[in-house]
Amino acid sequence: MYELAPEPTSEQFARIAQAITPEAQVISTRELVGGISCRMDVITFEAEGSTRESVVRQYPPWHANENPHPGIV
Repeated sequence: MYELAPEPTSEQFARIAQAITPEAQVISTRELVGGISCRMDVITFEAEGSTRESVVRQYPPWHANENPHPGIV
C-alpha cells in the first residue's frame, strides 16, 4: 500500500484558504475518505461575509517520482 501525504498543519490550511480569498479565515477542516491514493480534505472558511468550502487534494510523496508534473492530466 502506498503512503499518503501527511495531514496539513493549521497554518498550511490557512495559506490555502487565503490563496483563494486573501481575507479568508478558516472555520474548520475535515478529512475526506475515498481519495484512492491522495489525501483529501475539506476547508470551510469565511470570506467576504459568506461561508465557503474548498476541497484540497494532496498528492503523496511517491507521486512526484512517477509524474514530475502533478496536477497535469
